[in-house]
Amino acid sequence: MYLLAQDLGADLIRVFSVDKSSGQLTQCTNVQAGAGDGPRHVAFWLPKPGSADGTIMYSVNELGNSVGVYQVTYPASGCLTARKV
Repeated sequence: MYLLAQDLGADLIRVFSVDKSSGQLTQCTNVQAGAGDGPRHVAFWLPKPGSADGTIMYSVNELGNSVGVYQVTYPASGCLTARKV
């Protein structure tokens, strides 16, 4: 399970993994939005119901008046990663 927090001023999407049993947060690598984008909201799309393969994350950017599109993967390290496409 993950917690994502959009940081409008820093142009980041902060990513944390959540330990299901303790609720402990672990900071993961942040997702860098474009300079001046100001990410505000994210939404996920799964191309195959019931499978995380091919997950896409969309970021609505308030300051840049744009949408960022990211390919999301879930490596064994326990933190999700997102690559802008």
